[in-house]
Amino acid sequence: MSKANSVVERLFWRERTVASELDRKLAATWVDHAVSSGELTEEQASQRRARLADATTRAELQRLLPGMPGELQPVALLAAPRVGVGLWLVLSFVDIVIWLLIGLFGQTWDGTWLLWQLAGCGVIVAGLWCTRAWDRRMRLSVADSDP
Repeated sequence: MSKANSVVERLFWRERTVASELDRKLAATWVDHAVSSGELTEEQASQRRARLADATTRAELQRLLPGMPGELQPVALLAAPRVGVGLWLVLSFVDIVIWLLIGLFGQTWDGTWLLWQLAGCGVIVAGLWCTRAWDRRMRLSVADSDP
């Protein structure tokens, strides 16, 4: 059960994922890179390195990294709109083929059910894209407000 919870948390709430030693080493590498590129002074970098050891989640580590706007979006949220579009296209193709077969063999060309199905799935896919965009805006606004 805990394994399933950790997989779900990694997919949807990466900011709650416990930071590993590798995550801390990667964050320290980012701080070193920021010093070498001139984004941080050595004093700022030493303060961030000291706080890296105390960070318990990936979100806390992310806030310490210079030049990285907020936590990355969850994988499921990134993939959902694309998967939705793919399913919508496949279902639309199947629905159009069925509509054509009904029209050819049944001699009834009622297209209202087809339009409702195509439009309904389209609204769901548009909702997925809007949710993804909203989440990205919220993450960037939170990252901008963090000191």
